[in-house]
Amino acid sequence: MEHIDIVHLLVSYEKSLLINDQNHCSSFTALMFASALGRVEIVKILLEYPNINVNAVDDQGRTSFWWAAAGGHYKVVQLLANRRGVKKRLKDTNGQTAYAIAKERNHGHVTVYLRNF
Repeated sequence: MEHIDIVHLLVSYEKSLLINDQNHCSSFTALMFASALGRVEIVKILLEYPNINVNAVDDQGRTSFWWAAAGGHYKVVQLLANRRGVKKRLKDTNGQTAYAIAKERNHGHVTVYLRNF
């Protein structure tokens, strides 16, 4: 069974799944992990979950959107940017937005896309 199949199974089977729970070591949610790793299909599945908190922040004030931009994951950035309610201009505890971190890390395609937000 593929990772995507497992995620889909978990989300569809367990209606009381604590989708927004944060990992105790990193304070990451499932959406943050998938976004940081650029896992487009898993992000899509998680975004289907009705109670997903797309603006949850980790212990550094970073969202899934920030992590996708930091990793240069263009398709994930697009998915999240087009999601209603995603706060695109939030700053982390260092004062960096998703745009700023993408620019700092030379993710040109992401930087150009985010310039409009």
